[in-house]
Amino acid sequence: MFRSLHMKLTLILLLLIFTPLGITVNGATRWLGKEGFPITVMPGEFAKVGVILYITGHFSKKPKSATDWWKGIVPVLLVAGVYFALIMKQPNMSTAFTV
Repeated sequence: MFRSLHMKLTLILLLLIFTPLGITVNGATRWLGKEGFPITVMPGEFAKVGVILYITGHFSKKPKSATDWWKGIVPVLLVAGVYFALIMKQPNMSTAFTV
């Protein structure tokens, strides 16, 4: 349950980057916050943890799927690919490659 909730919240945070809540510094919009507010959030950091939780949860529920390309590997690659694309769009190459 926590795994799917974390994934949904992380995806929402990554999408919020492209709204007026996204803060642009030196041509990169990587942070969420409000101008003048001293605290900002970098959703890409939550995405790193989110992908790890997703992968471990996926393979702990279905350990035999790790050897099945379509049931094990492809779903993991799709989720990681969506996160990768959203993070690269910011652009934030180092976090995207970490994911």
